[in-house]
Amino acid sequence: MNGDEPVKAQGDEAIKALHAVRAAHARIGDAEKAEREAVVAAREIGVQWQKIADTLGMAQANASRKYGPLPTPAGKASDEQAETALARLGKAHQEILDAQLAEIEAVANARRLEITWSAIATEVEMDQPNAVVKYRKFIKQQTQVTVRPDAADLLRGRRTRKGEGAASAGAGGPEGAAGA
Repeated sequence: MNGDEPVKAQGDEAIKALHAVRAAHARIGDAEKAEREAVVAAREIGVQWQKIADTLGMAQANASRKYGPLPTPAGKASDEQAETALARLGKAHQEILDAQLAEIEAVANARRLEITWSAIATEVEMDQPNAVVKYRKFIKQQTQVTVRPDAADLLRGRRTRKGEGAASAGAGGPEGAAGA
C-alpha cells in the first residue's frame, strides 16, 4: 500500500467502503442535531431535565451540562405535550445509536477490505490514532492462518528456498545436507 491509495487491490470496492464510512459519519451528525433540537423543544414547553435525562439514558446533570444552558421555560408542559416531546427525543436518540452502529459496521467493512486506519480517519475527520482508539474496541479482527503449501515436504525433511519448488531444493543442496 502506498500513501495515495487506501488499498491498491480493492479499487472501486475500497472507494465504496470509504464512502459508506463518510455517509454513516454524516448521519451521526444529522442525528445529533435532531436530538439537540428535540431537547430544546422539550425544554421550551417545560419538560423537566430529569425526564429528558431519563429518555437519553443519562444523569440529569450530564443532560443539562450537555445541552444547557437553555432558557427556563415560562410554564409546565401538559402530560400530553411532554409525552409527545419525549417521544420525539427518544426517536432522535435512537437514530444516533443506529447511526453509530452503522458507522462501526462501515468501519469494520473497510478494515475487512484492508483499508488503512489513516484513510478511515480521514473520512471521519479525526487523527488516525484517535480513529483506532474509537473503533478498534468495537471491531474483532481475525488473522487467517493457513497451512503452508510446502508443509508436507517440510515434514519429510525437505527444505525449500523461497521461490523454489520442493523438488529443486533436494537433499543435495546445502540446506538439504543440513536438514538430513
